[in-house]
Amino acid sequence: MTDNSQERELGVKTRDVLDSFDDKLASFASAVARQAEYVFWLGSGLSASVVPCVSELLIRLLTFLQERLDRSDEGCRFRKALDEIIEISGIPQETRNGIDLTAAVESWPDLDDIVQRLVSKYSKVLGVLVDNEEPDFLVWEGIDVVQTYGSSDLEPAAEHLCLAILLLEGTVRSVASANWDGLIESAVERLTGDTEGHLRVVILPEDFKKPEARCDLIKFHGCAVKAAEDQDAYRSRLIARQSQIYGWTTEPQHVVTRTRLEDWTATKKILMVGLSAQDSNIHTILNQARQNLSQDWPVDPPAVVFALESLDSDQQGVLNSIYGESYLLNHQEIEKTALLGAYAQPLLLGLVLFTLTDKLCSLIGELHQDWDTATLRTLEDGLRNLRDSVASIIDDDATVFVDSLIATTGMALSMFRYGSPPCAGSRHYQPLTAQPIAKAVLDPNIDIDELGFLAVAVSLLGMGAAQGLWRLTAGDAHQPDNGVCTVESAHESRVFFVRDSGVLSRLEKNGHVNMTDPSVVVVHAKEIPEQQVRSPRVRYGRTGRYPAREVAIETVAGASTDANGLLTSFRQSADL
Repeated sequence: MTDNSQERELGVKTRDVLDSFDDKLASFASAVARQAEYVFWLGSGLSASVVPCVSELLIRLLTFLQERLDRSDEGCRFRKALDEIIEISGIPQETRNGIDLTAAVESWPDLDDIVQRLVSKYSKVLGVLVDNEEPDFLVWEGIDVVQTYGSSDLEPAAEHLCLAILLLEGTVRSVASANWDGLIESAVERLTGDTEGHLRVVILPEDFKKPEARCDLIKFHGCAVKAAEDQDAYRSRLIARQSQIYGWTTEPQHVVTRTRLEDWTATKKILMVGLSAQDSNIHTILNQARQNLSQDWPVDPPAVVFALESLDSDQQGVLNSIYGESYLLNHQEIEKTALLGAYAQPLLLGLVLFTLTDKLCSLIGELHQDWDTATLRTLEDGLRNLRDSVASIIDDDATVFVDSLIATTGMALSMFRYGSPPCAGSRHYQPLTAQPIAKAVLDPNIDIDELGFLAVAVSLLGMGAAQGLWRLTAGDAHQPDNGVCTVESAHESRVFFVRDSGVLSRLEKNGHVNMTDPSVVVVHAKEIPEQQVRSPRVRYGRTGRYPAREVAIETVAGASTDANGLLTSFRQSADL
């Protein structure tokens, strides 16, 4: 718990983030999407839409103590604790004299000012001792850490689902979290069915002995979910009190975790999301990492960036810790490059959409086609235009949007690859590639051509929509037989994507595609074999046997040398 307040939305939307990824933040976005270069450092701002922010917790804590106060006992232990907390706030004596501790907290004068003063001193507040109670009484009982952060009723929000998607796409490999909740784990489990093999959660030193997974999640301030399951092993690992934070960097039980975090910080770049970085143990790690392997300026992409719209002294301290003397000499330039200009939700939504689109663009570039730079750029623009159209429909309920994105892409890729949609009710995510694209294109087990021609097909649909040739509507994962998407032009077409004719056969056999339906368009990635051609005329377009239309992108691509020719051939062949 290190962030100071619930994230504010100041008008920066996902669409704005994508614009910056295509322009001034291009090197950062590419480093995340193509190479997985960044370690994600997470704080409570990530979960602010699900669990209380620090100011809410402080009001809850003050109320907890006030309600237990014995009005008849001037030496009441709860009164003493309240007095000490108010003293920590540093409010003027005049304000202090106006507070009646026996009255409900909501009635206290200048309550907002008191709470805001305490927010930056939360670790001192939680370290206040209550006579005859355990040292962590205010954490364990006062804010009810287990129920507040470890309840099984907590559901991951858009931010956690986006992180899980990025993990499954291979672009998030290392995560350091100060959060006590289990929302990232829940998100990964929802999208995969099981975190095993996907996520190695590290809380205790011995957790590093677990088999490696696709991503390490180091919860260096503990886990409320685990503390609820096993108090003896995990309660003392909940780091919140000032004495714990000060001692964290020197106590033997944290050596292995600290060393791993220092190694990540020294060898990787850092993205901080929802993390104020006010805790001293974080700065100690950063300083030690710089001593182990210094970071000079200039560097592109930046060594550390923040999901914020402005920087305060805590973030400036991080930059100083990372860059050292270079920061003192170049602080204005460094601060400018370190600021992403967006909070967690629009940033992570933008990273998901950018990553998927960038992978598709890269796959087109891997095709062995005689296309010039202008043609490749036009095809890439077709994908980006479609991406931006999708981003523009994100409303206030981003979680609903992410759920829909997961369902739609899962349906499209499952039908494309296997000839069947996901099981009814499935919420699992199917990645485009399980590795960053820079590694995926080197993997001989991935058919890059199939995915590349799929990317061309998606781009052509986006190009046609941008030119007003048709209107696109995403399919409904609950009704996969209606197609992956619908194209509305002179007539309505229900579009299915398949990697080859064998996949189409399975779709037909399973009753998901009706080839006697004239509204059906099947887009093949690969060329249709001669024995499968239903008309001797061509290998794509309308057939003589069935009213449904088929088009092979590999064939269209081989017959066209520029983007306009590709779009014209595709449109004519599919009769769109």
